[in-house]
Amino acid sequence: MPLVLPQPPEESDAAAGRADEGQGLRLAPLLDTPHAPLLAQEILGRQGAALTLDAGAVELLGGRCAEVLLAAAKQWREDGAPFRLRGPSEAFRRDCGLLGLPDAALGLEA
Repeated sequence: MPLVLPQPPEESDAAAGRADEGQGLRLAPLLDTPHAPLLAQEILGRQGAALTLDAGAVELLGGRCAEVLLAAAKQWREDGAPFRLRGPSEAFRRDCGLLGLPDAALGLEA
């Protein structure tokens, strides 16, 4: 079952991420509710291929974006494609802990 989320707002002043050719996706510092559709769009555009997300710049991970990441990790597992989160910031780890998310659920790497 594909990951389906609402369309992103038209204005994307702080996009959910920036693509780095051949290196996956760098997550934006602010991953709150308004950015969840943008994050989903960025991730869905890479479905079917190995995906590595760089979480090193994340300053805030909200519940909606965490849901997007969990759904994506599940979808990639079901598709048999690698899905990894690398270099998480202290804030990303803190927020995962506050949300009760174990590292393994998101494919988190040190």
